[in-house]
Amino acid sequence: MNIQQAERFLLNLQPGKVDLDLNRLRRVLNELGLKAFKTPTVLVGGTNGKGSVIAFSERILNGSCRIGSFIKPHIFSVLERVRIDGKTVEPDIFSEAVSFLKKKLERCEVNISFFEATLLTALLVFDLLDIEICLVEVGLGGRFDASNVLPRAITAITGIAYDHEAYLGSNLSSIAFEKAGILSEGVPLLLSRSLSNGNENSSIPYSLITRLAKLKGAELYPPLVLVHRANADPSLSIQFFSTEQLQVGRGTDTLVPKTLFTNLLGIYQEYNLELAINLSIVLLKNIIKANLIKIPEKLAVDYRGRFEVQRSGAGIVIFDAAHNEQGFQVLNQTIEAYFPPEERFLLLFGCQQGKNILNMVKHIKHKVVGAIPIHLPILHPEQIENIKDALEILGINCLLEKASFKEKTQYAKTYVREGGNAIVAGSIYYLGPIMEAFGYGKISLPQLNM
Repeated sequence: MNIQQAERFLLNLQPGKVDLDLNRLRRVLNELGLKAFKTPTVLVGGTNGKGSVIAFSERILNGSCRIGSFIKPHIFSVLERVRIDGKTVEPDIFSEAVSFLKKKLERCEVNISFFEATLLTALLVFDLLDIEICLVEVGLGGRFDASNVLPRAITAITGIAYDHEAYLGSNLSSIAFEKAGILSEGVPLLLSRSLSNGNENSSIPYSLITRLAKLKGAELYPPLVLVHRANADPSLSIQFFSTEQLQVGRGTDTLVPKTLFTNLLGIYQEYNLELAINLSIVLLKNIIKANLIKIPEKLAVDYRGRFEVQRSGAGIVIFDAAHNEQGFQVLNQTIEAYFPPEERFLLLFGCQQGKNILNMVKHIKHKVVGAIPIHLPILHPEQIENIKDALEILGINCLLEKASFKEKTQYAKTYVREGGNAIVAGSIYYLGPIMEAFGYGKISLPQLNM
């Protein structure tokens, strides 16, 4: 099986509905010989920021142990979901794992979803490569998520916000309850500071999760290090942070620079970086048993589409993974932090069915001069007419709604080259095709040469 065959097999497993029965996955794990999965595993749950936490953690842990990561969704290829020491897995190793999985599935006659299959593929790759630490991004929810069948050494939750309400519930309490389903007795829990910052949208989930942690006997670890965003470099390629090492974390065995910088932009990265540092320290102390922990000053990571700024001619285009209301809230806050108040953007927007377009786009409508609705045949896409109707309710003029995808992206490219600015947001799955149309396909983010 080559990589094209492997991807085609996995993508053909995409189900029409979510099946919450985890016993199927346990049966497959038994068949794969992964029932006693011994590698220390971290489950990272929450609504937004999970992938960034893992990407930062990979960079911090690099050199101390061999790290396998499972991150979703992908932008260009399903290969991106499986990472070794912060880099996408080699195609031949991925294909070998998929081929083995396919044979086992045929033997045990169990139907599994695309997400479950990619997770199992990652576990097989980790097994093949003798990974020492596994970092796993939880999928939809937590309580019934495929990752919840795995034994874990640590759990972490990034934050709670509205998303996938049809499956997780229509209020923050029910969503928090589902996300907290990854908690396990005796397993340490780390929470993002975004959950305890005192506002109404965080206090309810924080209270519920901490109560559940106490009931389950999951020890809540206090943060050892606080991280504060300082500023963004005028080049829009570097972001700076200051750190504060708390009393409980002081000592000669943990060295944290006073200033950190990264190539991931976005004001929300403050919380993600802080959680990653604290998670990495706990791993290094308790699992790796490191005598000396040194947090690197430069945190260059390979993780695309998180307020990614690319220049084209006289303008810029921003590719952002915002795909729910909280994502658009912080997108707006980041725009306001990085750009003057008068700056305006052309919006390229597409999303999946069931998304509340009004609640998402309302947060940036005052920054939008016009919008191009996008429809791509990926995962139950929303119809152009529905996107157009929602945007026009917000007072946003829609352009080129009947044009082809190529015509839309060509118009946007010309607009940017001639000095306009654009934002691409709404669906992570749309970022890859639009990046490629703009000429920013499989490139690397700017490195940190300071």
